[in-house]
Amino acid sequence: MFEEVRAVIADVLSLPEEDVQMNSLLVEDLGLDSLDAMEMVLALEKKCKVKIKDEQIMQLKSVADIVQLLTNELG
Repeated sequence: MFEEVRAVIADVLSLPEEDVQMNSLLVEDLGLDSLDAMEMVLALEKKCKVKIKDEQIMQLKSVADIVQLLTNELG
């Protein structure tokens, strides 16, 4: 799951994949802004075929948070 998340984040933020680590903070380390966040969520929903609720999005602070959420959603 990490590799898929990493690829989406790197693509949305135009970063090399190796810059996206499991413990990377989305805003502080990767420079994610609100527009990037929406683009990232839409891309993850499409790739993983899940729906991420707004309240879940607000709780995502790190790459690990996204991986955990998607792992839980996909069962």
